[in-house]
Amino acid sequence: MKPKLIGLGTKRKVYDMGDGTVIKVQNNDFGFSGVYSNIQEISLFNEFAKRKTIERPLFNLGEIIDHHPSGYWLRMKKYSQERIELMDDYLSQVLDVIPMMDANAANIGVTEDSHMVLLDYEGIDCNWFFKSTNPYFAAVL
Repeated sequence: MKPKLIGLGTKRKVYDMGDGTVIKVQNNDFGFSGVYSNIQEISLFNEFAKRKTIERPLFNLGEIIDHHPSGYWLRMKKYSQERIELMDDYLSQVLDVIPMMDANAANIGVTEDSHMVLLDYEGIDCNWFFKSTNPYFAAVL
């Protein structure tokens, strides 16, 4: 099966691989900024995965399954993006504690057990995802 383009951002293209995963690749129209975005996302996910074993995260991140060593692509688990009743509330919660997050419905996925995950999280420091290190958390929630 040929990969199907399902998302086009300013820096990256997202393809459905037809096997329960998606792949994010740079959008060649914007040089290497997509590679840099992938590297940021890979780095954040790896740090997040380590920290969530000792502290419960405020929000879940889409699981990165594999990636190119230089960030030319990353493969992520594919999540449903069906709009569910609580999505607007979830987006509001995300923006309350991570104000720079590009939180919109296209960047939110839903797991099989109806938990929401953030799918596009490049450029955000891991500290924002944990209560103990998020400077907004105490003031907002």
